Amino acid sequence: MHLAAQLGLLMFVATGVAMLCARARLPYTVGLVVAGVLLDWLPLGLTLQLSRELVFSVLLPPLVFEAALRLPWPTLASSAITGRSRRPTPWP
Repeated sequence: MHLAAQLGLLMFVATGVAMLCARARLPYTVGLVVAGVLLDWLPLGLTLQLSRELVFSVLLPPLVFEAALRLPWPTLASSAITGRSRRPTPWP
């Protein structure tokens, strides 16, 4: 399978995971981890090599940004002032 086809398949899977996570009210990152494990177990013949630089500079920042957007602001403010969270908050 060519590199472009592999990347297209991964983008298609990521889009499906985003839609499923929105319906199931799960964090996107959890869905991506589950999808990644499932793709690894399936015999699809994906041979995409990921370098450390690619993961840390391209793949990780959007995931951290998405998690920060979903963080409740009162929780962030209280933990910034006290250094810890007052109470755990459930996911919306």
